[in-house]
Amino acid sequence: MDESAVTLVVGLAGIVSTLLVSALGLYYTAKARVAPLRDALFSRQLDVAVQISHLQSRIRVFATILSAKDALYCDEARADIGEYYKQFSELEARSAVILPVELWLELKELSNAICCLLQEYDEQGAITSPCMLKVEARMTKVALLCRTITGADQLSEHAIRLFSSRKDYQRVVDMEISKFESMHGEVNRSGA
Repeated sequence: MDESAVTLVVGLAGIVSTLLVSALGLYYTAKARVAPLRDALFSRQLDVAVQISHLQSRIRVFATILSAKDALYCDEARADIGEYYKQFSELEARSAVILPVELWLELKELSNAICCLLQEYDEQGAITSPCMLKVEARMTKVALLCRTITGADQLSEHAIRLFSSRKDYQRVVDMEISKFESMHGEVNRSGA
C-alpha cells in the first residue's frame, strides 16, 4: 500500500471511531436524563396502584352490604359507597396521564361497572348477582394489572430467595385453610 492509501484508511478509522464515541456519549447522556423521570413515574404509579386497591376494596365491602337481602345498614352503605366511588372516579381521571393505557382502560371499565351497580341498586333497591360478579371480576383484573406494573410479584420472588427457598414458600401457599384453623384451635385450647 502506498502512503496516501494508509493515511486515508487511518483518517477514516479515526472519523468512524470519533462518531462511535460521540454516539455512545449521546446514548448514555440521554439514558441518564430519562432515569429520574422513569423513577418519578414508577413512584407515582405505585401510589396510584395502592390508592386503587384501597378504594376498590372499600367499594367492594359496601357493594356486598347492598347486595345482601335485608341488610341492616343499606342506607349508610349507599352513602359511603357513593363517597368512595366519587374518590375512585377522581383517581381514575388523574391516573390517565401516568398509568399504562391498558390498565387505565380497565380502570374506566371498572368505573362503568360500579356506576351500573349503583344505578341498579338505586332503581331496584337490590344488586343482582350477575352485576356484582361483573364488578368483582373487573376489580380482580385491575388488581392483577396493578400488581404487574408495580412488579410486586418479581420483588416478592427476590425477597423469598433471600430468606427461604421457593419450595418452602410454595409449601405454605399450598396449605389448606383447615390446617390453620386446627392450629388456631389447638393454641386457643392450650392457652385457655
